[in-house]
Amino acid sequence: MAGPMVIGDKLAQLVVEGELSSRQAEQLAGYVMLKGLGVKSSRATTYRRRAALREFGLVAVEGCLQEVEVDLHAVLEEAMESEAWGAQG
Repeated sequence: MAGPMVIGDKLAQLVVEGELSSRQAEQLAGYVMLKGLGVKSSRATTYRRRAALREFGLVAVEGCLQEVEVDLHAVLEEAMESEAWGAQG
């Protein structure tokens, strides 16, 4: 999970690495920035943009332009290793 500047940096890196076209990166960066400013997009567009971001392991923090980056890998790994993982009731 990250804010728009972190997402932008990662999108730029993907373009340099040839994983993403500059056009795709611009669309996703624009989506992230405008969402952070509260601009609404259609449900279909929101779904497509979020899915495209997830393909690269990116989740934009919505409603926030302040920088934030959260690595959920360590949290999820610890949760899955817990004895309580999968326990019922």
